[in-house]
Amino acid sequence: MQKQLIALFVLFTACESFKHGPGSYGITDGSTGDLQPMPMSDGGPSSPTDMRPIIEDAIHDPEPPADFGSLPDLTPGRDLAPTDLGPPPGMDMAPPTDLGPTVSISFANPTTYSIGAAPNALSSGDFNGDGRPDIAVAVEDGVDLALFFNQGGGLFTRQYMTLPSSGRAIASGDVNGDGKSDLVLGGIAGGGSYLINILLAVGDGTFTASSLFTTAAPYGMAIGDLDGDSKADLVVANYASSPVTFAVYHGRGDGSFEAPANTVASGKQPQKVIIADVNGDGKKDVVMSIAQDSIGRTGYVGAFLNLGNGQFANQLFLTGNLTLTCAVADVNNDGHIDLLASAISNNTASVVLGLGSNMFKPTAIAISDNQVIYPIAMLAQDFDRDGNIDVALTSSSGTGMPSSIAVLQGSGSTSFADPVFFPTGANPIDLVAADFNDDGKLDVATVDHSPNSISVLLNVSR
Repeated sequence: MQKQLIALFVLFTACESFKHGPGSYGITDGSTGDLQPMPMSDGGPSSPTDMRPIIEDAIHDPEPPADFGSLPDLTPGRDLAPTDLGPPPGMDMAPPTDLGPTVSISFANPTTYSIGAAPNALSSGDFNGDGRPDIAVAVEDGVDLALFFNQGGGLFTRQYMTLPSSGRAIASGDVNGDGKSDLVLGGIAGGGSYLINILLAVGDGTFTASSLFTTAAPYGMAIGDLDGDSKADLVVANYASSPVTFAVYHGRGDGSFEAPANTVASGKQPQKVIIADVNGDGKKDVVMSIAQDSIGRTGYVGAFLNLGNGQFANQLFLTGNLTLTCAVADVNNDGHIDLLASAISNNTASVVLGLGSNMFKPTAIAISDNQVIYPIAMLAQDFDRDGNIDVALTSSSGTGMPSSIAVLQGSGSTSFADPVFFPTGANPIDLVAADFNDDGKLDVATVDHSPNSISVLLNVSR
């Protein structure tokens, strides 16, 4: 299964260049298969014409899923046996807490929608102005953007857009100040160049599109106001950089952006990007997961604190080799934002506690130790509305478990209940939370890599 691990680790470098005809910006009606729930599947080739040569071959590897539990550490010369799996060196373990019968988070079985191409990431926003949260999916093969419009009750219809580049990363937000949810999508254009597509929402489900070239290989993206001018800025993590760089594109307020300014940090392969004020000084900071250090031994979650002059002071915290995702939330209800991350080499999720005054506890605390398979994406939200932060992780099939989201109920401290698993399509690689059926509870949607689909799980917690 080393093939599986390495393949997802090189997700971006495995991309192909996709060529599109000139002016191919129109929305098609996606009439083949709208609102057709797919039968649940947990693997197997999706199509004999599947173009993805490395990632998909690994996910469709015919080896039995049970072997997935023995993922190797990539430290040269060392294979990691299952009995070795545990928190990375220097990581504490949270004290156990028996939450007993208070575990009440529950999700209904998913409704799964086919995309028919290679989905990579998703975002949510009201893209047609009807007051309901919709779903946008960055797609790599054939079409570049799949839009799922919320019809109410958690049901969706699908439309496609073709763009000048493939869809690798995606973010949503109001980038031109008109109150509508816009989209920014990054990927590879013809000839191997990188492109960022700016899609300004008209308000009826259509967009006006423009694009800009970038030297950054866009894998993680986020939208937020970093310089306090009330205009949305864009942060793009450069996956291909070593040492790590991320580019800040300052917004002009009309949907266009200034030339980027780059920030450098140690490590390589930055992944997830979040914009949030994590130190309480009123300025938005950048939080990012960094897959590995410069020699490939461990990964980090990084807090890049905004100094207010276009510069950032970075603090990096060890969270395990192949740290591919992160989240921010006040886990222990002390009024300080904490950092969360998960690493796929040892299937560990951890939290770095915020202490205020630009300080964080130096050692991450493991909140899930080898309980979730391949936690490549995570959310930190209050799913049961008890006032405490819960954690949701994607979990791939293996060791007798189906592909799923694993939900850890929070207690208002660093102790979490053991994960409860809710099925998804095979091999989920990203997830987003929104109230899709307007019942006041946060639901979850996942991107399922192997069957080329999304799964919508409605929150039925009491």
